[in-house]
Amino acid sequence: MRIPTHNEPLSPVADDPPDPVVSLVNYIRHFAGSVWLNHRRSKPTEIIIPTFPLTKGWNKETTRVRFELPGHFPWQQPDRFHTDYDLRWGGGVVPQRTWYENTKELTFLLRIDTSTSPGREVHFVNAVRRRLQSEQSFYRLG
Repeated sequence: MRIPTHNEPLSPVADDPPDPVVSLVNYIRHFAGSVWLNHRRSKPTEIIIPTFPLTKGWNKETTRVRFELPGHFPWQQPDRFHTDYDLRWGGGVVPQRTWYENTKELTFLLRIDTSTSPGREVHFVNAVRRRLQSEQSFYRLG
């Protein structure tokens, strides 16, 4: 499959079976507008969403989200995603279940089981959306 530019729609060749990566990229473009697909030799395919929309409560309106697709995607899902290093909740609180894997990104742990679910190619991205939309539930006082 030819790799298009970052804003060109992905579409499989007519005779190809449905490609889960194409489905995933088109799904991301529906809510985030732009997505970059980086095929790397001897490494997992990398997906980058340069302007992932955030809900009220974060210190930004959008963040960069990056994750790698495991070799057996979609049956095997990613287990983490990375955001901007300076992403904070509320008054500067670092989100729970995160760490700095390198000096440029904040890493979120996120494990889901979708081994038998239909539409599994988009489950991880939906889980990322829920995680970034529900951080407020981790910080409620009471």
